[in-house]
Amino acid sequence: MSLEYFHYDGSQDLKDLVAETNGPKVLPFLQAFQTTQTCIMFDDIHSKISAEEFIETTRKLYVKPDSIYGESAYTPLMARLYETLEKRGFGIVSEGGREFLYEKNKSYHHEKKFLLRYENKKEKQFSCPALVAASYLYRLGYFDGEKIAPLWGESPNNQSANILTVLPSRYLQVEANAQSIIQLVDAAFLKRINWYFYS
Repeated sequence: MSLEYFHYDGSQDLKDLVAETNGPKVLPFLQAFQTTQTCIMFDDIHSKISAEEFIETTRKLYVKPDSIYGESAYTPLMARLYETLEKRGFGIVSEGGREFLYEKNKSYHHEKKFLLRYENKKEKQFSCPALVAASYLYRLGYFDGEKIAPLWGESPNNQSANILTVLPSRYLQVEANAQSIIQLVDAAFLKRINWYFYS
């Protein structure tokens, strides 16, 4: 099991974010049944603080993750996914009881820019949901043989049976978009990810 405590994008005071996270509260329950790796994703693309400062602050707080990794580390993997999806054709999909999670802004419907933040002839910058989706697929073993170097601690587990993500509800849109990307890649992976949002 891979348990993600939170994503940090620099928009909130780190101490406040750690204080409100519910991930550590469910950890003892999970550990009673299975081996669990805890992790935090740090947005090293947009955060105003350095990775070193983030790690140092996090280590002083009560949240003790096994792994802290940078969002940018998943860019090469997302580039591979993008090529795969481009060949298939882009589109937004929905499924049954999760319909409410797939409502999108009109600008996202059937547009490849759903995956991109920026593109020119030399480079692509992927959206936050795209990199989140790549991180989930990596941790579930989609990218066989790949290894992500952590910013701190252990390398993220790349063969997790399941993922549990416990996040504030303000991340709902990002996670909903990440779900749609995973659905486009292989819907079977969604059954191995559980999201819990709190106010």
